[in-house]
Amino acid sequence: VERARGGEGPGFLEMVTYRWRGHVGPRDDLDVGVRRSDDLPMWRRRDPIARLAEGLRRAGAVDDAALAALDRAVEDEVNRALAQARQAPFPDASATTAYLYTAGRRAEARA
Repeated sequence: VERARGGEGPGFLEMVTYRWRGHVGPRDDLDVGVRRSDDLPMWRRRDPIARLAEGLRRAGAVDDAALAALDRAVEDEVNRALAQARQAPFPDASATTAYLYTAGRRAEARA
């Protein structure tokens, strides 16, 4: 932030994290060989959201009540979105090809 505010131009922030759950669904996929079982506990300890909350708490920027209120607000928003998705009609089958990089071409099998 100081660099950008000092007029040195934009920069990049690299946030190294880990996807705890499987690519699709709520499982951790330890049983399918996607990840090692000893990796998950280490990455859970390094959870960037929990670490940010703890840092803000230690700095006196937030208290437990504020963090709990934020958690409730996020959960409420997710629940509203889920309810809306459950009530929405299924899209037409033609929507499955929307936003593809190519249109009207079939991929050919390579030998």
